[in-house]
Amino acid sequence: MKQTNLLIALFLTGIISSANPVTNDTVKNWKSRIETSLGVSQTTFTNWSKGGENTLSAKAMLNIFEDYSKGKFSWNNYLGAAYMVQKQESFSDWRKADDKLNVFTKAGLYA
Repeated sequence: MKQTNLLIALFLTGIISSANPVTNDTVKNWKSRIETSLGVSQTTFTNWSKGGENTLSAKAMLNIFEDYSKGKFSWNNYLGAAYMVQKQESFSDWRKADDKLNVFTKAGLYA
């Protein structure tokens, strides 16, 4: 149930961010960008004697970029999250197949 709620939340985030793009009208030194992705795949084997399993999987991704630049100073930030669940023929429940949480920040002073 938690996995389904997470996938729905990431999907809705993509819809909201597409409908209301991030603007820089209040603070001109910040630039923002949001990327979202939702994918579903299925693999089916029929009359296959070599092996393999029928599989259904779903993956959601979210990337957020926040960049600040003023004068000779710049500050770049990144948050990346991904989650994937998979159901195989040999297992009765959904299993986590991938998860990712990356946070990067970088500051620079130009001479």
